[in-house]
Amino acid sequence: MSICSGIFEDERLIELVENHEILYNKHCTGYKGAGEKTESWIKIGEELGLTAEECAKRWKSLRERYSRELKLVENNDNYVVEWPLFGAFSFLRQFVKQRQGRSILNEVNDEMLIQLVRDHDVLYQKSCLGLTSSSQKADAWFEISELMGITAEECSSRWRSLRERYTRELKQAETLSESNDDASLCVQWPLFNSLSFLRDSVKPRQ
Repeated sequence: MSICSGIFEDERLIELVENHEILYNKHCTGYKGAGEKTESWIKIGEELGLTAEECAKRWKSLRERYSRELKLVENNDNYVVEWPLFGAFSFLRQFVKQRQGRSILNEVNDEMLIQLVRDHDVLYQKSCLGLTSSSQKADAWFEISELMGITAEECSSRWRSLRERYTRELKQAETLSESNDDASLCVQWPLFNSLSFLRDSVKPRQ
């Protein structure tokens, strides 16, 4: 595939996504759900002759590139955009919240991260599977990262740490409960209750 044909296909993808506002407008009814988004990606895939997952993956890459370019534009008056697709993303500008350049994990607001993950059940509910489950998860992490002001990878890594800690604490709580010992030890971790929504999807190792 030539560079020109690649740009043309990307422009067509951007145009199709623009017509499916549920894929980028957080205020759309059903935005946090998987069903309507999946239907949109299927329709877009049919138009482009690609799978829904391929379209979602390519869109994520393009959107991240746009976010980087937009940040450079807003932070540097002398920056000249050379990426040919930048203009095609003009509709997305109002929906993109720029990060503040903070990427230190110990500054992460754990309570905020937990709440944001809770609002994206595709990240923890085993029942949330579909044609584009992996792209839905990537999409969710991207949205969370924009709100947290750190990268998606940092959000995901911190979440794994919190989830693993919760699993250990839950196992300890259940062990203490069975032995009739003082179970108050299990709730000394201040984030334990905030993660209680994970209980049904987490099985402590035996």
